[in-house]
Amino acid sequence: MPSPRVCHSGGSPGADEAWKEGCLAHGVGVRDYRPFDDPQPENPSSVVLTATQLRQADPLLSEAAHHLGKDLQGLSERDLNYIRRNYWQAKEAQAVYAVGRIQRREQTGALCDSVSGGTAWAVLMAGGLGKPVYVFDDEAGCRQCSQRWHVFDFANGCMVPLPEDHALLPPLLPEQFAGIGTRSLGAAGAAAIWRLCAASLGAKLP
Repeated sequence: MPSPRVCHSGGSPGADEAWKEGCLAHGVGVRDYRPFDDPQPENPSSVVLTATQLRQADPLLSEAAHHLGKDLQGLSERDLNYIRRNYWQAKEAQAVYAVGRIQRREQTGALCDSVSGGTAWAVLMAGGLGKPVYVFDDEAGCRQCSQRWHVFDFANGCMVPLPEDHALLPPLLPEQFAGIGTRSLGAAGAAAIWRLCAASLGAKLP
């Protein structure tokens, strides 16, 4: 029987693709958000966002840019739209689960801890929406990554390791969740995604 859960994601290679594979294997539907000007062909999971929908992200996008120390002025409208779609992944979810390399503010000079690559935008906007955010610290080739789950404390701008009994398995997936992360997915990150999908559905782990 199909699961009532839905994974909100971005359809990119790496973590997004792994979330999609893990979810579909366990009967969980997937919605891949994309801007209207995305040149890639649509697929059955595609949710195409209009210009009006994309601009709804702008207040939180500006706030996220401030926290990350990023300048949006030099970005093209298409580049901004790819960032804006992250808002919808977070908005439609009850909680966000991301896989990527955690970057500490002491290293980046940002106002808060974040995650490598474009995943940072979704994490910050989810925090701004008051959504729980869980991050598995891993990326292909990263020797410093802890390979365990953290929770994003948005109020204090820091990634906090979950207790040992949840280091490899965070709170289970709610009915509406965002599954996102790095394009450079490592083996530990892929295993974390599959483990969480399986455990949330009561299935046996591979």
